[in-house]
Amino acid sequence: MFNVLKKIIKKINENKNRSKVQFKIKFDRSGLSVEPMGEPYGFENKTLLWADVKRVLVYKRDLFAIDLLCMYFELNDSGLEINEDMEGWDLLNQNIAQYLPGCKNEDDWWPKAAFPAFETNLTEIFTLCKK
Repeated sequence: MFNVLKKIIKKINENKNRSKVQFKIKFDRSGLSVEPMGEPYGFENKTLLWADVKRVLVYKRDLFAIDLLCMYFELNDSGLEINEDMEGWDLLNQNIAQYLPGCKNEDDWWPKAAFPAFETNLTEIFTLCKK
């Protein structure tokens, strides 16, 4: 029993400091980038152009004691995931519809993605319309 409690406490403490490297989301009218803050420890900047985004999904990752909201940008042959722990998350969510017309705003998708707790709740918030 004591070993089980130690494992649970260890997992909770790991989740408190989920990442040693913190990331920053930057965006402008051409695209979005994710950059490591501080010492990058081998992480490189990741960049996408808004014009290359085919679809955007939001979902949750179950991190044992808490959930982590994530957003995935699907591109032609790759993708980019960001999450709510990254600096710039809130600002991006306030402005994303300016760059991806037709993208659902956070007030529309958040309740669907956030509840129920500890479920993935995969929610599509943008799809490129082919003309």
